[in-house]
Amino acid sequence: MGCGWSWGPARILGSSRGWVRGESPSGRDVDANPVIEMLGRRLRLAVIGGGPGGFIGAIHRNAARLDDRYELVAGASGALDRGFDVISDKPITNTLDEALDLVDKVRRTGLIFCLTHNYSGYPMVRQARAMVEDGQLGETRLVQVECVHGGKAGEDDPDPAGGPLKQARARGVQGAYPGSVTVQEWLLEGDPAIRWQVMQDLTNEPAERVAAERARVASEGWGARLLALQDVDGQWGGGAYSPKWTSTTYTLLLLRHLGLDPQSDPARTAVGRVRERVVLGRLAWPFFAYRGETCITGMSLALAAYFGEGGEASDEVAGWLLSEQLSDGGWNCDTVNGSKRSSFNTTISALEGLLEYEQAKGGRTGAVTAARARAEEYLVARRMFRSLTTGEVVSARWKLFSFPPRWHYDVLRGLDYLQSAGAAPDDRCDEAIDLVESKRRSDGRWPLQNSYRGKEHFQMELGPGQPSRWNTLRALRVLNWYRRDRDSPGGGQLASGRTDIADRAEELLREASFGRD
Repeated sequence: MGCGWSWGPARILGSSRGWVRGESPSGRDVDANPVIEMLGRRLRLAVIGGGPGGFIGAIHRNAARLDDRYELVAGASGALDRGFDVISDKPITNTLDEALDLVDKVRRTGLIFCLTHNYSGYPMVRQARAMVEDGQLGETRLVQVECVHGGKAGEDDPDPAGGPLKQARARGVQGAYPGSVTVQEWLLEGDPAIRWQVMQDLTNEPAERVAAERARVASEGWGARLLALQDVDGQWGGGAYSPKWTSTTYTLLLLRHLGLDPQSDPARTAVGRVRERVVLGRLAWPFFAYRGETCITGMSLALAAYFGEGGEASDEVAGWLLSEQLSDGGWNCDTVNGSKRSSFNTTISALEGLLEYEQAKGGRTGAVTAARARAEEYLVARRMFRSLTTGEVVSARWKLFSFPPRWHYDVLRGLDYLQSAGAAPDDRCDEAIDLVESKRRSDGRWPLQNSYRGKEHFQMELGPGQPSRWNTLRALRVLNWYRRDRDSPGGGQLASGRTDIADRAEELLREASFGRD
């Protein structure tokens, strides 16, 4: 039986002798209590779970001794079989079958089994209810409840588990949210897909611990749920690219964002089905070898490289992408209609695909690296969201941070790409960095600001306006990258006013062996 971060308490009330109302064994005077007065002793309390490294177990044990009306005794198993009434915290059991067996046992024994999911007995809840019923608060428009763990407020509190929360306090970016829990602690309470990236990018955990946490994406939480939704024909959502956002393409993109280990057995099984059974586009390209619409080509290349489905087909796709690069450095799906100007939306898709391709190849690959450098310069020269010609914001929506980004560009997505590519910080990104900073709430978290209409397999976060672990994670690693690398020797803009990105683009172009200028 569990609660919160670790195994939590199941409390078993039993009987004992030897203590009579008046003064407790500890020497403290105890106020009269009808139950204690009737029994002539304190209540005996056993806690199952909440052992070494636990959080809730220790909290409940301490709370039970505050008024000295409970006597803590050893934990027990098979409590109902031994004739004990039980108070249990969540979850009731680990599986539905176990829960049904438990219900049968309670009925057979006639004992009391109380499940404490209901907080209506709390004095503060009762007080709030009375105030609402009395009209003291006026019309109720919003109810917001915070679980404040005051006992964990100290940054130096011992953490018996020595786990990622302790490491976050020791090394992490400071910040707090209600209950004096740091932002990183809040992040580490999230899905394994969040936790492993926090451990890698923010708290600098050892590689083996990061890998162990990452492995859980395939078997727990969002990653496991997405994998389970694949159809027998290899597709998700009944289609290769549509419907948005439950199709095969967008589901695999989301699994890539989650960091599903591409070498894990569940990933290899799912990807194998896609390779063998799914085609993409009007020409029925093999899914991982698609080339056609530029932004989708970038997605397909990213997925092929990430999931280990590259090879010669990916070489051809990467070469095709380079042949589609425009003279201003970016890409545009609308070139088929004669467009000569690049699109931020298409450019970010092509960039992410080419970066994934290079990483799968083990490093820089000449012409691809040069093409990426030119496209990075395209973004940075436009301050990540402004028109190069007028200086105006191209789209106000780009200043709103979304996750998942789907095929859309926004400032945070662009900056997160630059940090993942290891680009040098550039003074021309200062305004975009300031924009990211400005979105931080007073509690240190970033909200989800926008979502794109369409079908979803399930909702990962609460919705626009609510705190977003995804946006907070990405914003923090962008800020860490920019500040750290900016302060390092050689970081930032060159004295000539040109940048590392621009100069490197020209140098690599001279070395390029294929692609067009």
